[in-house]
Amino acid sequence: MDKSWVYSDKNSRVYDDGVKAFIEYATAHGVKTVRRGSKSYASQDNDESLQMMREQLSVLCQQNEDLLKEHDEMRKHQEDMLKRQEQMQKNQEQMQKNEHYLSKFLCLCRVIRQRLRTSIRHLSDTRQYET
Repeated sequence: MDKSWVYSDKNSRVYDDGVKAFIEYATAHGVKTVRRGSKSYASQDNDESLQMMREQLSVLCQQNEDLLKEHDEMRKHQEDMLKRQEQMQKNQEQMQKNEHYLSKFLCLCRVIRQRLRTSIRHLSDTRQYET
C-alpha cells in the first residue's frame, strides 16, 4: 500500500484520498482493536460501529472537500484582487504620465498664446504706423 500521502500537506486532496484508502484497506482486511491489553480482530458485532465510523468519516471527508473548494475559491479571489491592484497601479502610473504631458502641453499653449498676442500687437502697431 502506497504511504506517500502521509508526508503530504494535511489540507490537500492527496492526504484526504490517502486517509480514505487507508481506512478502506483497514476495514477490508480486519481492524485490530485493543481491549484490556489484548489484541483482537473486529468481529461482526462491531459492524455497526464500523458503519457509523465510516459515515462519520464520509461526513468529515465531505466537509474537508468543501473547505478545500472554499479555500480554492478564496485563493482565486485573492489572485483576482492582486491582478486588479496591479492594474490599478499601472493605471495610476499612466495617469501621472498623462498629467505630466498635460502640464507640458498647457505650458506650451501659454507660450503660443503669449507669442500670438505679441504678434498681434506688432501687426497692430505696424498698421497704425503705415496709416
